Amino acid sequence: DEPCSLAAAASGGRIVDTSKTIYKRDTVVLLYSYDSFSSREVNYTEFSSGPTDIGLIEKCICDAFDQALQKEFSSVSSVTNQNEGEMGVVSCTQASVAKLRTNSLSQENGVSAAGDVMTLSYKYPIRRTMLDEKKSYQERHRAELFESLKQSVNEYLSSKVENGLGSTPTYISHVQILAMKLLPPGTTFHAESSCTQRVYQYLLPIQWLTMGDQIEKWWTNTQNNEKKLEKGSSHSQNESQNEGRRDRNPRPEQLRMLKKVLRSFESREKGSDGNSGDSGNDNTDNKSGDSAESTYTKNFETSKWRFGLLANKLPKPWHNFCDRTMRGVHVSPNNKPVWRTLDRCRVVDFISFYDDNDADNDNGKPYVFAVVEFRGDDFIQQQVRKIMGTAIAVTNGWLPPNITSIATCQEVFVETPLAPPNHMYQNRPKFHYDELSNGGNSIFHGEVDEKAEIRLSKSLQQRIFHQWHSKQIIKDDIWIKQLKEEVAPRIREQLKNIEQEQQNLVDGDLPKTLRTTPIQYKETLSLLQDISSSGRWPTTSKARSKVIKNHDDDNTTSEDSKSKTNVNNNGSFTIINPKYMNGILMKEESSGIKKPLGNELFPELVDAVFTLEERLSSNMMIDDKNSGISTCSSTQKQQKRPPSSHCAINCNATFKPHIDSGRGYGQSLSMIVGLGNYSGGSLFVEGDAFDILYQPLEFDGWRDRHWTEQFQGERFSLVWFTPHLKGVNDVHE
Repeated sequence: DEPCSLAAAASGGRIVDTSKTIYKRDTVVLLYSYDSFSSREVNYTEFSSGPTDIGLIEKCICDAFDQALQKEFSSVSSVTNQNEGEMGVVSCTQASVAKLRTNSLSQENGVSAAGDVMTLSYKYPIRRTMLDEKKSYQERHRAELFESLKQSVNEYLSSKVENGLGSTPTYISHVQILAMKLLPPGTTFHAESSCTQRVYQYLLPIQWLTMGDQIEKWWTNTQNNEKKLEKGSSHSQNESQNEGRRDRNPRPEQLRMLKKVLRSFESREKGSDGNSGDSGNDNTDNKSGDSAESTYTKNFETSKWRFGLLANKLPKPWHNFCDRTMRGVHVSPNNKPVWRTLDRCRVVDFISFYDDNDADNDNGKPYVFAVVEFRGDDFIQQQVRKIMGTAIAVTNGWLPPNITSIATCQEVFVETPLAPPNHMYQNRPKFHYDELSNGGNSIFHGEVDEKAEIRLSKSLQQRIFHQWHSKQIIKDDIWIKQLKEEVAPRIREQLKNIEQEQQNLVDGDLPKTLRTTPIQYKETLSLLQDISSSGRWPTTSKARSKVIKNHDDDNTTSEDSKSKTNVNNNGSFTIINPKYMNGILMKEESSGIKKPLGNELFPELVDAVFTLEERLSSNMMIDDKNSGISTCSSTQKQQKRPPSSHCAINCNATFKPHIDSGRGYGQSLSMIVGLGNYSGGSLFVEGDAFDILYQPLEFDGWRDRHWTEQFQGERFSLVWFTPHLKGVNDVHE
């Protein structure tokens, strides 16, 4: 009845009588590293397409545990995580994988790790009689099994990843477990949700900067001075420890500029004016940063699960710094996923590498890299690389410094440069609550050799350098040229247009000759003008007010409030189609939907609006490119649009970049048309402008960011849409 020894396990595995066993669950936390280098010939950044690096690594480690368990318990034939009554991996979570968060917060492909964290739970068989044994005996058996599993897992990983892992647009190798800790029974630790700060580092080649030679010379002189002062001893890798010595060798001005630009991206502390502390924000000539922050404090709360100084950090909207292939809530500035806190954005070190041909030549010119560290509560895919690309462009003088505040303004949509891949790696996430309960020590305290971890980190940096030097250096030169000659000028033009809008300047005044109102719009336009001029325009709902520029939230109320009218005669309200699904929306007792105020106040307008949709729909055409945009054109295939259930009616409303809440039902596209007499006022959809004045347009408002261009004159717009209404649509389906 005694359990087999480790020697017996090594020779043939633990022999278990499955008829007399039960399955016990254990949880381990892993600290591991890996290399991930992307192929730049493929679209490795495409969002949510195909397998991901971290998903492949997760599968590799889970397979290693399954194989180790199979080896330990040779008499148990099957290993599965599908059946709760069988042996194998039950669940796992990673700090870098978003399973509980929106998937846009998962780590992007092509990012290595000097330290990632995984929690893994597995089941294994024990004798039923072991439950009656002393606790000390059970713990010894549990610890022995864990040590044996750890050895088998490392052996499996060494053989599995020797030639790299494939199946993704990246090359994955050097998967190593640095530490493995068996958690006590009953411990609650979740690698994803327990993580309070994620840390990334980017190796920036100094030669990417226009004055890079000066910085390289400064760093080389600094090293030489330190070697003279510290004969025979290696200099510290922590820049702050050598601050006094480096001051004897003044920093180049461009390096100071780089550090200032990086600090300007950091989140402010609550109550900060942006010019105190070391936040480094420079908003002296631009109010958009303040506008975005004040808007956020009204609409969202800071992270409740952070404490200390981190709890006072205010998030910023990073919708301009994410993968442009993303859509929907992942990138909308009026949704929480893009509002992230960047705690730290600094140059923390410099490292030198030599070409293999010059490795033995002390006089050979080194390649100097700055180690730029990013710490934050979360990072959207490509956020780090776009911050890095923007910082390089500003430091080189190709973009203005105020882009850091303009691009993090909720109301602005602007392109940002994307820095090359394969320079970035994760550097051990933080778990502050768990560290607090562990006396301030890391959860792996005593489990990992710190010197060995430093050596591994340097080896990873060395491999990143060799990858860059052997395969990417020429491509990066092309990237620098494109950034200077194509990307930066295009962004400067966008910034110029944004500045013009912020000053309410629109090219040209009202047309001298009024645009003729097409006959099918005349009735609807007349009714809209009458409601507006008579002061009967309903007040805008609080939810919709948040996405309308310069709309006073304090003066808004519910759409269904009958006691107030809009004294400004502008804003937005919604009506429903009384004929939709044979009038089901008009029957509150069966639909559960309260009839909007607009339907009660303006029955003539309701009939005119949905009659107009029917007339326009018969002429709508589907775009051959399947881009989600449909326009009226005789050269395109005709398809009648089904009737909508709702219509948003807007008067002189300038909408901020946003996506519509909820999701569509049946028709995924909304249809919009402009009425009145105005200049400007185009609809922007993901950066493309469309003139909608008496020109109907279909677009995917639930997935594509859209907003209104600044305008002059009288501007009405109608937006027909059909949201998914729980109960109503389900019954109809």
